[in-house]
Parts: sequence; C-alpha cells; structure tokens
Amino acid sequence: MIDYNQLQPSSKALNELFINCGMEEKAKTTNLVRAFNNSLFVNYAWDGSRPVGAIRCIGDGETVLYIEDIIVDKAYQGKKIGSNLLKSALNTFSHIPKIIFACDYNAKAINFVSKFGFVDEIKYGKKTLIFMTRANCSVLRKK
Repeated sequence: MIDYNQLQPSSKALNELFINCGMEEKAKTTNLVRAFNNSLFVNYAWDGSRPVGAIRCIGDGETVLYIEDIIVDKAYQGKKIGSNLLKSALNTFSHIPKIIFACDYNAKAINFVSKFGFVDEIKYGKKTLIFMTRANCSVLRKK
C-alpha cells in the first residue's frame, strides 16, 4: 500500500528516487534535500520506508505556483501515484490563479499534466523547456 505524507526522506533515499526516475543528472548536481526543504510544498509517496514518488512546488502561496518536480520511480509508474501527488498540490492550492508546470521537453510528462487541465503555452527550441499553465489561467495565453 502506498502512503502519502510530507516527511523528508534521507538525502540518500531522495537521490536514489531521482536516479530511479531517470533523473541521474539532477541527483548528481543538486542538493535535493535543501531544494525540497526550501520549497513551498512537498509531498511524498512511500512504499513502506522507501520513497517512490515526490512532488515539489515553489511559489508565493497566493498568486503563483510552479510545479518544479513531480517524479515517480519507474517501477511504480502507472499506479496513479503521480496523479495522487499532483492532486495533493492542486487541492492544497486551489485558490491560486496561476499554476505553472515547467519541464525539459518530455512528451510523457506533458501528456500526463494535460489530463489535469494544463495547456501548452511556450516552447523554447526543439527539446528544451516547456511551460504549461492550467487551462483557467489567462496570464500566459497566446493572443
């Protein structure tokens, strides 16, 4: 059974989660614990004592929320863990008018967040950065 809470995993466990999600480079180059501790909102999915998913959001808590990381261990993907993590953030910050998801180009991630009302807004280059906003946001709409 998967449990969800905001308890911080050890640095080693968090790095292993990023590696198991295919994000080895971020695990090597970033102090993940400090990044997560300095975030507005974090939530983790746990299988026993092992973190198998995480979401991290940054923002001001009133006008803008950036979904910075949403990751699920490859062995646990397809089990609604990512959906549950994203819902936890969207429910917590339902009052915020501008919610943005930003990622390196990743068709799987873009397809995933599209199911929650995010729409493609800005693309830089072929495979660099994608910004998506919730469909009810008007701040970044293309004219």
